[in-house]
Amino acid sequence: MFLKFLAALLVNILLLSGTFAQDEDEFFAQDKDETELTLRSAESAISAAFRGKKGQYDRRVSTKKINWKQGSFFGFGGDRSQTYKEVLYKIEGNDAFITVFIQDDWKVPDPLTLDSNLQYGLNNGDIFFVLHDKEQKPYQHRFKMTTLQSIAYYGNEVLKLIKGYDASWIAGDYLHNL
Repeated sequence: MFLKFLAALLVNILLLSGTFAQDEDEFFAQDKDETELTLRSAESAISAAFRGKKGQYDRRVSTKKINWKQGSFFGFGGDRSQTYKEVLYKIEGNDAFITVFIQDDWKVPDPLTLDSNLQYGLNNGDIFFVLHDKEQKPYQHRFKMTTLQSIAYYGNEVLKLIKGYDASWIAGDYLHNL
């Protein structure tokens, strides 16, 4: 239900802003009961709205170290880490800015074309993009966290110190290909 609300909100914002002019019904694939929006249709809406757009470099916001588990055995092992540059780009022909996290040892492109080289995430209503080695599989919330996710993250850090167990691998949503 929340995903349906989120996708509908996104499509309406994009329709109002003139980003694309298709009927929003094209982006909704509903189950037999027509009650739930599928994740695939939300991904299609986001891809349709952004694919092929160009962004002009505006400024570097910060540097962020992302830690995650990949290939762990029930939370043991598989520790990964990567530093990213958080960069703002202005979308050409629009006053909108997008946030892009770029792997630290990669060059910041200018202009940036939103294409299959990028992945995207959606958290707390914010869409962001990631330009990195796609073999790396951090969850979306590693880049942008809600307050509740931040509390859970720090609680997990305490659990790691006390018990030596990392539960961060249990829940999350991977980045999506654009």
